[in-house]
Amino acid sequence: MSFADFPLDVVLELTKELDLPDAFHLAAVIIGRDFQTCSLCAEVLRSPYFWISALTRIEQINRRPLPCVPGTELASLPLETLREMAVHSGKLHRRWSSDLPRPASVHAFDLDNDVVGGRVLDLFPIEGTVMVVTVSLNRIVCWDTDSGECLGFCDRAIDPTIEPWRNSVSSPFVYSGMCYIGFASCSDTQLKFTMVQVDHRNLSMVDVSEIVAKAWIPPTGRIVSCVMVNSNTIAAIMTHDDGSSSLVFCRISDGLLRQFPLPVSTPPAVLSDALTVDDNFLVIEQSCAASGPVFNVSSTPSGELHAQKLILPMSEPANEQQASSISSHNIRVPAYGVLNVTLRGTPHGAEGLANHLQFWPAEYQNSTLNLGSIVAFQHPVHRFIGCIAVGSSGTRVVWWRSNAEELGLVLYVCDPTPRVEFLPLPVPVELQEMPDGSRLRCALDDRLGVVYFMACGEDRTRVVVISYV
Repeated sequence: MSFADFPLDVVLELTKELDLPDAFHLAAVIIGRDFQTCSLCAEVLRSPYFWISALTRIEQINRRPLPCVPGTELASLPLETLREMAVHSGKLHRRWSSDLPRPASVHAFDLDNDVVGGRVLDLFPIEGTVMVVTVSLNRIVCWDTDSGECLGFCDRAIDPTIEPWRNSVSSPFVYSGMCYIGFASCSDTQLKFTMVQVDHRNLSMVDVSEIVAKAWIPPTGRIVSCVMVNSNTIAAIMTHDDGSSSLVFCRISDGLLRQFPLPVSTPPAVLSDALTVDDNFLVIEQSCAASGPVFNVSSTPSGELHAQKLILPMSEPANEQQASSISSHNIRVPAYGVLNVTLRGTPHGAEGLANHLQFWPAEYQNSTLNLGSIVAFQHPVHRFIGCIAVGSSGTRVVWWRSNAEELGLVLYVCDPTPRVEFLPLPVPVELQEMPDGSRLRCALDDRLGVVYFMACGEDRTRVVVISYV
């Protein structure tokens, strides 16, 4: 009995346990001919089950994000789209596994000054799409990065009396054709939550709108960071004048506000901006020691909040490495099995900064976060890294040192042995031609394999799009 005589359902069950290249290779070896010329294999390729199994394995076993919008139901996609996603994922993996990954395309465009609404503060990709969102003090704008055109915008209802440092913006929460960005602002009299939602389900009519939640009069303090937990909840870390800290979150639908005191000794630096479906929060405490606590805050069945304290053993002893800052965009809850923290510190007896990436295999069990052994990477040059962008998977990080025109990609690889690889990336001419004196922002969509750079100059704002597929 040859392989070609096996029933289709048996073949599908065999191939679903294999990576896509191995499935093709297995068929070729057993049949002794090309996978594409066998009638059974052709039937396999026409089966959505085969491609859904391959994509599921890429995401769940290989720990690589799929090239689609988060929340996409694979079973609802046409066969051709499933094939294209598998091919895209394979190309990106091969390119980012090479010694010197070269981009497939690079282009740049200037944002329309009449549209951006003043000085642009940040840029966020809408994962799995060719769209980005720019945030200025007065306006949120959605852009098509292929054409450089504005797809939609909304003006923010801001309080001009609140200083900019008392405002905080979250990274987007993207799910099923919707993008949600949370804002928290704190004055001496009130804490205000707002949410901007970008409906991009219909690309010919992208809708950008703002929803203002209930204001609450808190003790005096300031916002450290905020996060869009899901499509209905914004959370924020507050530090108060008495030195205490609290986690505050607001439910948009009914304006419900809750406050949870955090058992920290110093003001916490980070509120995670990638949360699990169970609404777990990760808060990392700002610390001068190399070993800093992380608080995993989770909801109990009764609705109460519980804080689990974890001590993260860093890669360097405390007397050799001091953390000077931890960016709110550089910590990831393990949706893909990885907890990622970036440290910028000053080593004793050395000039400049040491830049560390720390990775821990991690998983949730009944709202408890369990960490594996650390895998660390230190940038080989003790100098300031101008831009750092972490993909949503937490396994891919882009580093950019503008004064040295150095671009690199750090990859966390979990199989077969957890390790970290550093890949130098060629610096495109478009990136070298950024406006002089610009403030740089960097963003990474590791679903599609696209790196975005935004330079905000005095008279123009330029976006460079580097695609690796």
